[in-house]
Amino acid sequence: MKIAALYDIHGNYPALKEVLKQVKKLSPDLVVLGGDLIAGPMPLETLSLLKRVSTTFKTVGIMGNNDQDIVDIW
Repeated sequence: MKIAALYDIHGNYPALKEVLKQVKKLSPDLVVLGGDLIAGPMPLETLSLLKRVSTTFKTVGIMGNNDQDIVDIW
């Protein structure tokens, strides 16, 4: 089983976009999104891209401390 683990993205859309090019090449069985995903310079773009990841690959997420702050706001 191939697993891609992505951690501490912090709303860095350009970096996430580049990393996902490599993830796509690997064609993992599972993508783990390990916390602190959205809060940062480009939160909406990052969220949109992560939603696409979750429709392309089996994905699980682990909330980080910054993610809980966003949930509390909503």
